[in-house]
Amino acid sequence: MNYNDNTLKDLSALSDEKLQTLIRDIGEAVGASPRKTEALTGDLAKVRKTIGTMSEDEAKRLIDMAGKDKAKQIYDAIQRSKR
Repeated sequence: MNYNDNTLKDLSALSDEKLQTLIRDIGEAVGASPRKTEALTGDLAKVRKTIGTMSEDEAKRLIDMAGKDKAKQIYDAIQRSKR
């Protein structure tokens, strides 16, 4: 996936509904507890602020920490959110 600073800007600009869906998709991909995932969907301002302050390298490192298979699922979820 071509992931760059524009990707972060695009994610920050998603509608609330699309951002919530993306958070749920990523939570499922990494095996996060549904309760924690839902807590994130309830504070989209905080999520947008976090995304807005991340560098491209920070975002890539964070995603890659999930492991190869899960990282691919995350990148796929990000790609789907752009549609």
